[in-house]
Amino acid sequence: MKKFNLYFSKLKWKAPFLVLALLLSCQEKEQKPNQKNSVSKNIDSLYQVQVNLNQVNLNEEATEIALAWEDYMATQNELEQWKDYQFTELLSNTGNLQSVTDSLRIGIPKKFNNKPIQSRLKTLSTQANMLNLYVDKSDDHQAMYQQAQTIITTFIGLKRQMNEVFIEEFKIEE
Repeated sequence: MKKFNLYFSKLKWKAPFLVLALLLSCQEKEQKPNQKNSVSKNIDSLYQVQVNLNQVNLNEEATEIALAWEDYMATQNELEQWKDYQFTELLSNTGNLQSVTDSLRIGIPKKFNNKPIQSRLKTLSTQANMLNLYVDKSDDHQAMYQQAQTIITTFIGLKRQMNEVFIEEFKIEE
């Protein structure tokens, strides 16, 4: 019994310190999500990707083929969703874009299977991979923002290239 009383008396003065340490550790864990939320809100207020894929509209023939090209439609839908995303949401979904742009190069419709369009597709895929790498390996939000804007510009360029397939050559009569 003496040993128990001696042990209890030593523990008695340590108990308030243990309770205090426990409370402080809980407070630190509660603050981290709040800090993360405020950082996300700050980043979202600084960066908003401008998405206007309608700068170039596909002509009738290109639209018909594009509508049947599932990977193209998936890529366009993914980019269109960026309009509704906060910047941090966009960054958390870069894996989806990387996946659809990689598959875009595999199933090219015969009419669009030419070097200029293949080059645009390869560029788009590479840019999506780079954005995903930035998200995984960097804290440079400015670079991520610029990369996202570049992807939009490249996709618009792809649409131009798809239209050019159907531009008839003008013959000059002599």
